Amino acid sequence: MLRGKDYSAAVAIFAELASGEDLCGVLSRYYAGEACQRLGVEQMRQHDFETAAESFKRAAGFNPQNHTLARHLACCLAQLGKFDLAGRYADRETTMRNADSAPRIRLALCQWRDGQQAAAIQTLRAGITAQPHNGEWHFQLGVLLAAREEHDAAIDALSQAVELVSNPGEALKHLGLCHGARREAGEAVRYLSLAQQHKPHDATIGLFLAMAAQAASEAGGVPQVQLALPDVATVVELDDIEELTELISDEPEVIEAFLSLSQTESDADVFELLAAVVDRAALQAPNDADLFYHRARIHRRLGRRDLAIEYCERAVEINPRQVQALITLARLYLETNRQDDARTRLLQVLDLGHEYADVYFHLGCIYRDRGQRDQAETSYHKALQINGGYKAARDALDALAA
Repeated sequence: MLRGKDYSAAVAIFAELASGEDLCGVLSRYYAGEACQRLGVEQMRQHDFETAAESFKRAAGFNPQNHTLARHLACCLAQLGKFDLAGRYADRETTMRNADSAPRIRLALCQWRDGQQAAAIQTLRAGITAQPHNGEWHFQLGVLLAAREEHDAAIDALSQAVELVSNPGEALKHLGLCHGARREAGEAVRYLSLAQQHKPHDATIGLFLAMAAQAASEAGGVPQVQLALPDVATVVELDDIEELTELISDEPEVIEAFLSLSQTESDADVFELLAAVVDRAALQAPNDADLFYHRARIHRRLGRRDLAIEYCERAVEINPRQVQALITLARLYLETNRQDDARTRLLQVLDLGHEYADVYFHLGCIYRDRGQRDQAETSYHKALQINGGYKAARDALDALAA
């Protein structure tokens, strides 16, 4: 639905699932936010600014920090109590673009929180004197001046930041808000439009832009709003991948939680991300059979059977007694018309003393296709002895008798 642009339907479906605290709920909150954002963009393009503001407000509610999918998952998993990463994320949020300026900027922010506003501003101005081409100093100064409602000075500082920082989205947003505070709706729309193009996933920018456009429209103007539609494809940062890699290495049941999700159109986003995380983890643990088994299942879910077979074979090579890897490998062989190899792996499972209805069913199908009717019948009977309600085995046995 997101790719098909039926955003209203996507919002309704994901919002209904978003209240859950399981992995399905976590993912649904992210995609509900994405759907609301896209809906808001479409409403803005139709000049329905008031309704667009409500859509962006909902988007911000589903994903308040405007996180990427990777960061959203990691943070939500931490909040669910599975992982203790709160401190790490707090540290990351305060990391500055220039390591040399970070300690003094933190000092200025501490002074501000302690009520020492003048001292905080003086600290930032001293930083600008020492490093006039460091945009972070100008940005932080502009934000604090805007908080003191010194909008002219704030606009000067933020304008400098826009010219100096590598990604000016935040500076453009605050520049737009300053113009909005001065009731310059047209200028607010201009800068917020630019901010939205730099940060199309930031729902708060969309909300402020819709409000500014509504104000400009009510003042008799015709706001020229240019909008970027957020990419459906997941944007993944390397540090997010590293965090999720650590989570999954410590708590492999997280992978099982992903793989237990029913297949949806969002698989490409979620499982491409998961594949990147598990591939990275495998580089750090090249002899972990379970990791290679999970890696195979993820790539199978993405339709990459050749890679799935390669990783599953590696899992079995590391641990020949990894029964689930043997069964998955047999299924992959069957999917690629390698019946003899599949039979070998299924018999290995039985030789290890494990009896599963699925194993006997697949053996029965192989024997049936090879014209070995008696062996097929015996295998189907075995499957039904283990699981009397196995419909596929019952149907196959009835077909043999017909």
